[in-house]
Amino acid sequence: MISQERYERLCESFTATFQLSAQERAAVLGERCADDPSLRDEVEAMVAGHAEDASPLASAALGLDAAALTACVGPATNLEGKRISHYHLKRAIGIGGMGAVYEAVQERPHRTVAVKVMNRGLRSRSSARRFEYESQILGRLRHPGIAQVFEAGTFKDNDESVPYFAMEYIPGARTISEYAKSTNLGTRERLELFIKVCHAVHHGHQKGVIHRDLKPANILVDGNGEPKIIDFGVARSTDSDMAVTTRQTDVGQLIGTLQYMSPEQCAADPHDLDTRSDIYALGVVLFELLTDQLPYDVTKSPVHEAVQVVREATPIRPSTIDRTLRGDLETITLKALEKDRERRYPSAVDLAQDLRRFLNHEPIQARPPSAMYHLHRFVRRNRPMAFAAAAIVVVLVGGIVTTSRQAVMANDARELAVQARDEEADQRAKAETDKALAEAVYEFMHHMLTAFPPGHHDITLREVLDGAAETIDGEFPDQPLVEAEVRYMIWSMYVKLGDYHLAEPHAREMVAIRERELGEEDPQTLLAMDRLARGLNHQGKRTLAERLFRQVLDSRRRVLGEEHYLTVEVMNNLGMVLQEDGRAKEAEPLIRRAWEVQARIFGDEHTETLTSMNNLALALTRQGKLADAEPLYERSLEIRRKTVGNEDPGTITNMNNLAWHYLDMDKPAEAEPLFREALELSRRVHGETHPRIV
Repeated sequence: MISQERYERLCESFTATFQLSAQERAAVLGERCADDPSLRDEVEAMVAGHAEDASPLASAALGLDAAALTACVGPATNLEGKRISHYHLKRAIGIGGMGAVYEAVQERPHRTVAVKVMNRGLRSRSSARRFEYESQILGRLRHPGIAQVFEAGTFKDNDESVPYFAMEYIPGARTISEYAKSTNLGTRERLELFIKVCHAVHHGHQKGVIHRDLKPANILVDGNGEPKIIDFGVARSTDSDMAVTTRQTDVGQLIGTLQYMSPEQCAADPHDLDTRSDIYALGVVLFELLTDQLPYDVTKSPVHEAVQVVREATPIRPSTIDRTLRGDLETITLKALEKDRERRYPSAVDLAQDLRRFLNHEPIQARPPSAMYHLHRFVRRNRPMAFAAAAIVVVLVGGIVTTSRQAVMANDARELAVQARDEEADQRAKAETDKALAEAVYEFMHHMLTAFPPGHHDITLREVLDGAAETIDGEFPDQPLVEAEVRYMIWSMYVKLGDYHLAEPHAREMVAIRERELGEEDPQTLLAMDRLARGLNHQGKRTLAERLFRQVLDSRRRVLGEEHYLTVEVMNNLGMVLQEDGRAKEAEPLIRRAWEVQARIFGDEHTETLTSMNNLALALTRQGKLADAEPLYERSLEIRRKTVGNEDPGTITNMNNLAWHYLDMDKPAEAEPLFREALELSRRVHGETHPRIV
């Protein structure tokens, strides 16, 4: 049996070197194992074995396989039939990386409990500290969805003090995925069950606890169909005093099961984790519940490849497995699985609430990632290869339809007049249309990119964009809707860069095409008109912008209703044009109406609600109602800082508006730091040449 000290050295050396080249690994191991050449040989063997088939010991070193870990260090002493304190252990019911779990009978009060005992071979001071920490964590969590801890202590085993704790026994327990399959739960029932799990996780987060190992094996369902979260043994408290307790036990380790780990958790830095890491794991569990598959399978991959997949690979869309999941439910799932934690749900309860909105047929808060987001993310991953950034235009092909067409159609078409066509046939036709659009756009972009000479690797994203803008005329004589999609993408990119005058002609062509092909009141046409009006307003062409916004507002009121979220969105936009045109009194009721409806359907902290709140404050300011405006400015900025962060463009705008308000209120001391912060953030987010800077 390998000693604890040698095992720890093996794990540490393997973890530090398995991703290095052979030459680099030899140099590092030469220093680490100078006093023990045989240890170096064992590490080299582990690396070689891992490259071939991901050896159990290698996986164990990274905390990926509790069973393999136990095999290496030895299971806990067989305690069946023995007594620990006032618990009589009946049978072993589970084993994990930290301990074995027994079904037991407690004498006083008389009840069946589960007793967890630390494994033999893992009783170092740090491991004992972690085991004790687990009991402390569970003891302070009191929620029907979390297994309750009753008592913690130690007992003597061969003159060694062994920690244990007694917790709630869950009769007839099955993992959440096993339960869903065996009881043949439908989508609604699975979501209802998962929502309960989210609320239990949120309770832990409110107590300062990050679980860090959420997976179906740790989410059990009892005989009554109620979920119970177990095994907070690898949780790390967000409280500073608790963090100190475990600081030395988890640095640099990958703890948890890799397939359910967040990208930041794969970085193996426990100090860079927060509760949103659990949101990602919940997203994986939700994906699995809905599809009976994982978003990516890394079970047979070497660890370094598996980590790269989790950190960089785009998860497959649930609708490619089950087309009934397309739309809002897919959007919710993929938002929880965002690589960038800033784009995930901020809390487990936010995820639960969006699922509840979906079940109640209400508008969800999540929105599909925009084309510009996909572009930004691709460029960030490929900075060393400027030419590769151009290829994002091709990558965007599959997303163009979902961002500029399906996102609107999925929400609007449901509420239009009922059509007489067969629903299944309609879905097939829609899928074929999407495929044709994507293929046509791909051909255009491929043709455009090949126009650059071979070896021309220093082109900029702006050159690619300008090339697309110049090339599009006449490219789609028989596919006008494809041309509209491409123009929408080009318009979006120019607006992002602040080049509104270059964006305008593409928006105009997009409107003209959609009016001609789809009609004036089609959701896609109205969306194009709305975007054109926004660009005109940015250029100061307010008369034209007002005319378009009023046309869109009238159509949406007639087709969607007075309180549809798209109706109130354009209501807010029209109000902004009016107040910028010096008609703040006329604008106020429009913006106030939009704010009130958005607060009711989206909630007070939704970005649309906050935008209208800030715009209402502007309208009040321009009427001289400064005292009424100030709390709106301050509240909207406070919420934005908390929910979307300081670098969100809406936060920066809100910050700048509040600074100007403080000047109007003769509060220069309050205004100056806000102006400085807004300027610094704007430079960082938009660049020095963006109109918002100059």
